[in-house]
Amino acid sequence: MTAGPAARPPTAAAVPNVRRFLVGQGISNVGTFFQIVAQSLLVLDLTGSGLALGAAIDMLTFNFPAFYSSLVKLTFHGGATGFGVAESLNAITAVLGGFFLARRLHHPTMRLMALGCALLGVSMLWSAISPTLGLFLAGMPFFGAVVVVYTTVTQSLLQQHTPAEKQGRIMSLYMLGTMGTTPIGGLITGWITDQWSPRASLAVAGFTPLGCAAVVLTRSNALRPTALAG
Repeated sequence: MTAGPAARPPTAAAVPNVRRFLVGQGISNVGTFFQIVAQSLLVLDLTGSGLALGAAIDMLTFNFPAFYSSLVKLTFHGGATGFGVAESLNAITAVLGGFFLARRLHHPTMRLMALGCALLGVSMLWSAISPTLGLFLAGMPFFGAVVVVYTTVTQSLLQQHTPAEKQGRIMSLYMLGTMGTTPIGGLITGWITDQWSPRASLAVAGFTPLGCAAVVLTRSNALRPTALAG
């Protein structure tokens, strides 16, 4: 007579109370995560650097290849060489600016974020009004530097208001809310280029961060008396 298969010992998940505990713990962890998300976004919103500003800038301003390729081709009647030179010039200062900020940017502030937004807007408007290809290319190093300033300061402020153990997930949501809007902006700016000109789409791209800079400064100044009174 052969013995049957040995009975499997009961697992913890087979106990009803353990299952209830695991389900409750899972729900609690999800709730804690979204609480952290809400707190981080609330802090950003109260300090004037909410996701809406980043989404607006990324949607209407961060379609650089479309902007500059259409400007070089349709406005200046250049070719791939002109576009390549423009990309190289802004890439050089972007790398140098990144190294500089990595060493010097220790305490980003709302005013510095507003400055980054304003300078980004100015660089886009310079491209929009440049009468010649040479003047357009002359503004590319400035453009590369201010893009790095804007993105670095914005992300540093977000990380400052987020617990270290949650930063990866919060930054993922931030990138989803900002860079995820870029394809939508591509359709908008492409339509503006078709209807009017590359200069018109660049003008929209320039005025958007300027408006966001004004919002950040206004809200930052409004919070300062409250902080002093506290």
